[in-house]
Amino acid sequence: MASFNISRLNTKAGIVKLSGDLELKGAIKISQLSIMGTDGWQALDISHQHSQNLIKQIKDELITHLSNQLN
Repeated sequence: MASFNISRLNTKAGIVKLSGDLELKGAIKISQLSIMGTDGWQALDISHQHSQNLIKQIKDELITHLSNQLN
């Protein structure tokens, strides 16, 4: 398992910052998630359905970003 911390990631759903773990099987477990709002970073409750939907929307972009960082 490898931990990651992304301080700023531009996605189709907005600008996010997140941290979590990348498991050996390729599963991603996000522990913290924030989105850039008009007043700065807004922390999101990752257990909330809206946050889960956001994670699904940005999953491919997150995987691409993490893959580029590992290579």
